[in-house]
Amino acid sequence: MTRHIDRRTLCVTLAALAVGGMLGPAARAADGPETHLALQGYDPVAYFTLGRAMRGDPQFEYVWEGAAYRFASARDLALFKIGPERYLPQYDSLCAASLAAGRKIPGDPENWLVLDGRLYLFGLASGPAQMDRNPVAMKARADATWARMSTLSAPQR
Repeated sequence: MTRHIDRRTLCVTLAALAVGGMLGPAARAADGPETHLALQGYDPVAYFTLGRAMRGDPQFEYVWEGAAYRFASARDLALFKIGPERYLPQYDSLCAASLAAGRKIPGDPENWLVLDGRLYLFGLASGPAQMDRNPVAMKARADATWARMSTLSAPQR
């Protein structure tokens, strides 16, 4: 026996599932205007577990503090949920080298370095090598800029 569902019933059912969180992240409405895709969809845990930049899968998405993070696997998602602070990029994903120079430029998830258990992003491919040469000095300058962030203009694109 074939059962037909009218359009109104289908819409009400889908809306109820979305509100109840039964649909996956791609199917549900945005979690509010303040939610944004973090790290351009890259998996923050993969830098540590796989040692490489890897795009996350929308089926493994998790919203944390207003940002939607995507993961390459259920394992990476589970690790993030246990301790998100361990995996988050430093300086809110801004380029560490540009911060050290007193500027706000977004970091590129393909240009990265894990140093002392922390993830740093850079706007240019040369950034990780620059920081690797003198990490203490670059981090000190970037930390100082980060501390006075309210006086800086919006990130340059």
